[in-house]
Amino acid sequence: QWGFVQFSGTVVGAGIDAFIDDPDIPIRQALRAVYHAQRAHRAATGAYAEGERELTLDALDSAAREEHLMLATPLQYSASLPSRTGTGRWHVRDDGRVWYTP
Repeated sequence: QWGFVQFSGTVVGAGIDAFIDDPDIPIRQALRAVYHAQRAHRAATGAYAEGERELTLDALDSAAREEHLMLATPLQYSASLPSRTGTGRWHVRDDGRVWYTP
């Protein structure tokens, strides 16, 4: 979906910097899957799902399912998963916004 930008102090052409992988990329991808599954559920039923059991979520592994938190009303929802860095949570809501809270 998106590319990555990594800043470096190395002068262009003077060396190669290794890409620093973000351990939370799979978390954000799983939350985007929740967003798309919720959109599909609302299009089919007229309301958001109250829990992941009502959705098709192949992107959530069993560990993520245990730590997944979803709050929903017929008109809106939010879902979150803990960061893999050990602190904070990543969130998504019905308008697609994804954000981090420490």
